[in-house]
Amino acid sequence: MNYSQIIIKKIIIVVCFICAIGHSSYGKKKYLLLDSLKHSYNVERYTLKMDSLYRVASTVELFNIILPEQEGLVLISVLPPNLNDKGLWTKINIENIASDDFIKPADYTKYFKRPFALYLNLEPRIDILIVKKEKDGFYLANFCFTQYFGLANHSSVFNTPINVINIGQSMLSIRDMEKIYKKDFPKQPYIMTEFFYNQKVSSMVPFGTNEQYMRMYLSDIFTIGKEKAYKFWTYASWNIVDGWNYPRGIDRFIYIPGKGIVGGSFDFYFESYRQPERLSTFNLKTRAYDYTKKLSSISNTQWIDNILNERIPIAEELK
Repeated sequence: MNYSQIIIKKIIIVVCFICAIGHSSYGKKKYLLLDSLKHSYNVERYTLKMDSLYRVASTVELFNIILPEQEGLVLISVLPPNLNDKGLWTKINIENIASDDFIKPADYTKYFKRPFALYLNLEPRIDILIVKKEKDGFYLANFCFTQYFGLANHSSVFNTPINVINIGQSMLSIRDMEKIYKKDFPKQPYIMTEFFYNQKVSSMVPFGTNEQYMRMYLSDIFTIGKEKAYKFWTYASWNIVDGWNYPRGIDRFIYIPGKGIVGGSFDFYFESYRQPERLSTFNLKTRAYDYTKKLSSISNTQWIDNILNERIPIAEELK
C-alpha cells in the first residue's frame, strides 16, 4: 500500500468516526432555561474577548455548571456565529419553542451526570442551546459547545483520563512535551503544531496515532486576585481534514476551584475561519453555515506561537 492509499484510508476512517458520533453531537436541539438551571446548580458565567488571540472582534461566554460536591463540571461555551459580530444571542418568542424541547429540571441529571461514570458519553455536543431571560424578553444562544469534566487532585502516579482536570499532577508545558515527543517519536510530526508549519495533509498526524495518550496537562499554577489558578493544555492531534477538530474542545484553559473554567482558547473553532474553504458565516435563518471568505488574518507563525507559549484570554470579570 503506497502513501497516498494510506492517507485516503485514514481520511475514510475520520469520516466514519464523524458519522458515528453525529447522532449525539448533531441531534435534535434541546433548550436549556438558564434561570431554571440556576435553581438546581451553581452556575458561574465569564466573558472572554478573543481579539488578542485570534485577531477577530469576537466574544465568548463561558457557563460553568458546577456539579454537587465538586465532583465535576459541565462547561457550555457560547461561541460567536460570525467572528466579527459580537452578537452571541438572538431575541426570540419563547412560545415558538415546544415545551417538550426544553430540558426540564427533572431531566437535569440525565444531561449533567457525574463525569466519572464509565457509561457516560463524554463527547462534546452542540445540541444544547441556552435560553436566558432579560428585562425585554428571552434570548437564545446562537451556538453552544458543551463539554464534560471530572475534577481531581491526585499525584501523576495515578492515571488521569482525558476529561479530568487534575490539579494535583506534576507540571509539564507544551514546549517540554515537544522535546519528549521528538525523542520518543522521532519519525512522527509533533501533533500539537506540525500541521501549521506547512498546512499540508501529509504533516497531519494520522487518525488513531497516539490518541491513547490524549489528556489534559497542568502547566502552571499562579494567582488571579486572591484565588489560586491552574493552567491546563490538551494533548491532542489535528487530524480532521474536512471540518472542525472539535474533540480538542477548549484546548488551553485556566481553572479556579469553585469558580470553574475562567479562561480558554478554542483553536479548533477559530482555525476554521482562517481557511477560505472552511465554514465561515452562520446564517441565523437557516441555522447553518455558509461558505465565504476567511475572516481571520492571523498568520501561521502567530498561531504556532500562541500554542507553544500557551496564550489564553482571561475572563473580563476577573481583570
